[in-house]
Amino acid sequence: MEKLDMDVAGEMSEVTCVDFWGNGFGMRVRIALRELGVPFEYIEEDLRVRERSDLVRRMNPVHRSIPILIHHGRPVCGSINIVEYIDEVWGGEETTHLLPNNPADRADDARFWADFIDHKVFSTQTRFFTSKGEEKDAAKEELVQQLKRLEEVLGDNAFFSGDEFGFLDVVFIPFSSMFYGYEQHGAFDLEVECPKLTQWEKRCKQRESVSEVLPDGKEMQVIKNMIEYKDANKNTYLLGSGILIAVPVPKQHAASGKVIQSAIQKSLKEAEYSPSSLLSSLSLSLSLSLSLSSIRKHGPAGHTHKKCFPSKLTKSLN
Repeated sequence: MEKLDMDVAGEMSEVTCVDFWGNGFGMRVRIALRELGVPFEYIEEDLRVRERSDLVRRMNPVHRSIPILIHHGRPVCGSINIVEYIDEVWGGEETTHLLPNNPADRADDARFWADFIDHKVFSTQTRFFTSKGEEKDAAKEELVQQLKRLEEVLGDNAFFSGDEFGFLDVVFIPFSSMFYGYEQHGAFDLEVECPKLTQWEKRCKQRESVSEVLPDGKEMQVIKNMIEYKDANKNTYLLGSGILIAVPVPKQHAASGKVIQSAIQKSLKEAEYSPSSLLSSLSLSLSLSLSLSSIRKHGPAGHTHKKCFPSKLTKSLN
């Protein structure tokens, strides 16, 4: 991956996060930066625009995906990779560490379950939002069981790391922005199914690092059935985590759920937020028309630049 030349890097902050406000994977990065009190510049990459910006193409030429963390002009890509990088660089004796100190705990309690979330929960969530009938019911049951499994991992602890907010909390809390969508689509009460998990969610959202990043659940809500947009050659579907994905499907197979789902699964395996498939992370209201209130809250379409100073750092400076 390319490193920014010194002239360009000099125009940017020491730490820059390239992301989209509704990107669940990118929320991890922004939460981790705030949690460790790292000031950063935020550059909005508008995922409603199919073509990726020159910055993204240069910093992540392989996947052309976000989030991207740029530190001293050098890019770090992949949400899990970035969160670990943030912890290694800015976590220390005088500040919070996100990952456990014990290597076995890092491997088993943190990375293992992070992989479970990304490859099991996310995959099931996708099937839940894109399927219908018996297949949807089966995906719903599997999703609930996976959430209960994570609840078992949480146990009676305040956070997945114990008494302190940590790595696995950072990894999973962005999924809570879809809990409202789970309930709307699945007609179940998550507080009844997973009471400890919903209490964990509330505790996490009391942290400024989380509340400053997570969008409201209704903003990320997906519609009751798969949203379908069509043009001459593409079908676009709303997936879990508010992702709109464009999947080429032959016209004769346009009504075939299995063909569509197979194409979606193939696209998701290619890369995290692949630009060839990802169009946006918008909820229904933003998919159809971006409201003025959302513009005020999240910024206008296109690239926006913003200096971000975590509240804990701001308080120390005052």
